[in-house]
Amino acid sequence: MPRVGVRAVLRAIAPAAIFAAVAGIVPLGSAGIAAAADGLVSQGKAVTASSAGGSAYAAKYAVDGNTSTRWASAAKVDPQWIQVDLGTKYTVSKVVLQWAASCAKTYKVQVSTDAKTYSTAYSTTSGNGGTDTLTVTKSARYVRVTGSVRCRSTGGYSLYEFQVFGHKSAQPFVLSSSAFANNGHIPDKYTCQGQGHGGLNISPPLSWGSGPSGTKSYAIVFTDTGNGIKHWAIWDIPTSVHSLAEGLPNGYDVPGLTPAKQKSWGKGTAATQFFGPCPGGVDHAYTFTLYAVNTTTLPGASSASLPADVEPIMQSHNVGSVVLTGHSTATR
Repeated sequence: MPRVGVRAVLRAIAPAAIFAAVAGIVPLGSAGIAAAADGLVSQGKAVTASSAGGSAYAAKYAVDGNTSTRWASAAKVDPQWIQVDLGTKYTVSKVVLQWAASCAKTYKVQVSTDAKTYSTAYSTTSGNGGTDTLTVTKSARYVRVTGSVRCRSTGGYSLYEFQVFGHKSAQPFVLSSSAFANNGHIPDKYTCQGQGHGGLNISPPLSWGSGPSGTKSYAIVFTDTGNGIKHWAIWDIPTSVHSLAEGLPNGYDVPGLTPAKQKSWGKGTAATQFFGPCPGGVDHAYTFTLYAVNTTTLPGASSASLPADVEPIMQSHNVGSVVLTGHSTATR
């Protein structure tokens, strides 16, 4: 019988082994290829409930990570619910319910992205307490458990822990505002209208998803497309930031948003704050252009720069941009 070298054997079996592993027949070592396990995303988050059987049984105790505390609903009332707000959208993979003696025989787990429309991720009519580990594959910000039939005729519903596992859902690179829709009317309080007209000259809330590969910071320019004036610019926004709250405080170095900088076309103290629409009673379209920038610090920009000076620098370092448009007829 002829001798066959080890290398020859490996060459012969390697293609088949690789094919089998890819096809799911033979694992190549799950530790090397498995996706990272989803984390606990509900602990300490905002939670509400239909009722509580006293302050010692408040809803918050179901998400505090402590199995010696618990949420308990009012007694002998059906249905009852408890809901956790994850704060942002997650891809949920698992829900773990650690029931107290007052468990739910019939209950359902529902999810929602807006706390208005819900879909059922799990339901049962044969709950018996203990710990229920439920596989849930849903995109959600809100997760609710509703009990409709109690395990015991006395008492209510009670959970030691209400745990949700998952990971943050990828957000598209889109700029939006909770204050107005794209191509919609910019509310008067964000304009430069004078006293008695509602104008407060404050920045609207803005939010966006992660920028494309190569993004090292974000920058925004606010422009009146009717006359081309660049009203306001903010730059050096860290990549960890994906939203700006309403009413950014005044300051070239934006307070609470280090190392971001801002400038407007205003004068004096108005030069370092948001400068809202002032089209003089005629409808103008305004754009918020968000730039994904390939540098953490915008070179050449300074406290002496105007928004019109800074935008070309943003454009020269741009790896992707998105635009939010709003309309205004505000007058001074």
